Amino acid sequence: MTLSLQAEAPATVPAPVLPTRRLFTYCPVERILLMDIDNTSLEHFAVCARSAEYRLVHSREGTAGTAALAYGSAKHLYLEHRLRGGSVAEAEQLMVAALPATPDDPANWRTATHAVDSMRGYENWWHAAPIEPVVLGGEPLVEVGFRLPLCEVAIGSGALSYQRLRSLLTNPGDCPVVPSLVRVYWTGRIDVVAPFLNDLYVWDHKTTSMAGPSFYDEFQLSSQMHGYVWSARHLWPSLGIKGLRVNAIIGRAPSKTGVAHAYERQTYVYSEEHLAEWHRDTQTLVSDFLSHLLRGYFPKQTRWCIGRYGTCQYHSVCTSVPESRHIVLDSTLYRDVTWNPLTPHPKPQP
Repeated sequence: MTLSLQAEAPATVPAPVLPTRRLFTYCPVERILLMDIDNTSLEHFAVCARSAEYRLVHSREGTAGTAALAYGSAKHLYLEHRLRGGSVAEAEQLMVAALPATPDDPANWRTATHAVDSMRGYENWWHAAPIEPVVLGGEPLVEVGFRLPLCEVAIGSGALSYQRLRSLLTNPGDCPVVPSLVRVYWTGRIDVVAPFLNDLYVWDHKTTSMAGPSFYDEFQLSSQMHGYVWSARHLWPSLGIKGLRVNAIIGRAPSKTGVAHAYERQTYVYSEEHLAEWHRDTQTLVSDFLSHLLRGYFPKQTRWCIGRYGTCQYHSVCTSVPESRHIVLDSTLYRDVTWNPLTPHPKPQP
């Protein structure tokens, strides 16, 4: 496996038009299907099979609620540049350029001004305890993309029609038959590997407006974080990765009584037994997803239609009558899924 260091595109270069992400890629050498999954895939597997169908099979995602995502991504860009040795001024320039051009509005508090204030506060709060990335081969372990073999799943002959398979392939013209094996890869991007006290940890930056005990309790069993630590131990076995450090940057709407910015860090140690269980759990979730695909039906699991973080992005699809759902899914309420943690792009330049 080739380990690549990847970063956000330069602010001065227009964002490239990315291809729609498809479920499978055909490997002509081994005549098998390759399937890449990431944390977003796992979340859909675990929460609702129908939402997994809409995202992974139909490659569609909602267009609403992107402000928080853009805000968090811009702060990640700031932190990446700083961890690579860039200056505060350069990092601020990159962050502001990555944010949507919106006026400072109390109704939309995730603005450039709020972001700059947040990261200046971050620099001041942690000036005596900076994150110092591990350097390997002359490169800091910052924003490291990974792709690791997870499992192989056999699919019965004739269980998936050739016509159906072609709609799921990145390269349909290269696949002459329906293969009988799917090789699954676990993919993602590690924010940084750095020391804390006398051990090395995977550090993950989290931007949130809802910190508190329940926020931190989630990381004790977090599938994403167990998967990242599992990956780090496979990528760099000699480093002895101990666990996870969450680097939380808390932002809220400014108010007379509230605190707009706060900064906290928490440490989690994951045992080998829990990481092995994560591996088995994830293999099972993938197998269940592929079973639904081969069966041709993904059931709704309605517990999280209205959840802690709001309404499911596919709520308007599922509430439509079945024969009209494809119309809603193809509407401007949704867009093609293009994000991929392994999409190559250059290191950020101010």
